[in-house]
Amino acid sequence: MSSFRTFRTTHSGTTAARRGAVALAATALGAAALASSVPAYAAGGQAGGGRAVRATSVCDAGLLKLKAKTDTGGILEVGAELDTNVNDQIWTLSIVDNGVTAWTGTRTTAAPSGAFGAAAVIPNLVGQDVLTFSAQLGTSTCTAKVTVL
Repeated sequence: MSSFRTFRTTHSGTTAARRGAVALAATALGAAALASSVPAYAAGGQAGGGRAVRATSVCDAGLLKLKAKTDTGGILEVGAELDTNVNDQIWTLSIVDNGVTAWTGTRTTAAPSGAFGAAAVIPNLVGQDVLTFSAQLGTSTCTAKVTVL
């Protein structure tokens, strides 16, 4: 005996599969928002570098992902991705380490996803580093923060 899966529409015209996809997207968005409200920590100083810490931030323009880790030689490797789903936006970027600007740059979102990636190597200060990555386009600002020990 064979079975058939049917997609019945509700009175608003959506299928069960579409309602499920929307529910999944809402759950992922909620999890990302929760993750951005909890600071990330990592212990550094091991030979070959420390563990990477990550933070995700949902802003009005898109989704910002930040990653940082200690490396040998007294440096921090910092990387970020911003996905806005809009191509050809020119963003102004900065990394602030313990209140001091450690790096600045610009990146342009590109096809196919309307995203960009940025990477920087900055000095690893003695003690704890609180890194804030900011991306600004006009009045839109996306910010993510991590703490590296």
